[in-house]
Amino acid sequence: MQKVIFLDFDGVLNSGDNSRAISQLLSDESEMQRISIAGFEFDERCVRWLTYIINSTGAKIVISSSWRLNYTLEEMRAIWAHFDLPGELIDYTPFIENEFDIFEDAEIRPVERGREIQRWIDNNRIDKYCIIDDDFD
Repeated sequence: MQKVIFLDFDGVLNSGDNSRAISQLLSDESEMQRISIAGFEFDERCVRWLTYIINSTGAKIVISSSWRLNYTLEEMRAIWAHFDLPGELIDYTPFIENEFDIFEDAEIRPVERGREIQRWIDNNRIDKYCIIDDDFD
């Protein structure tokens, strides 16, 4: 039985209050340069909750975060390993470019993340899934 978590990062693994605290603590520029690798700003509390969810469900992670546009899956796995983050990263959701949604008020917006997740679900066999995101799309 394949269980999947579609995981966002900004606002989910790195919280605003944690980012502000890191900025205060690392006001020394040389220290900031020493650790300026993606992932260092992940909030320990949020990572613990993710660990709990993965340990409880055995789910694998599909990254739906916009970070997927900046890092290859192999690079994200290296970041995951470097910070000893929980779970197995198995894929990214597709980035749907040049498709737009038209809303009742005639507003046109790029395809939302939910449609990218739906496309991944349509193209893969999974039994259960969960979306962890701080946005409603």
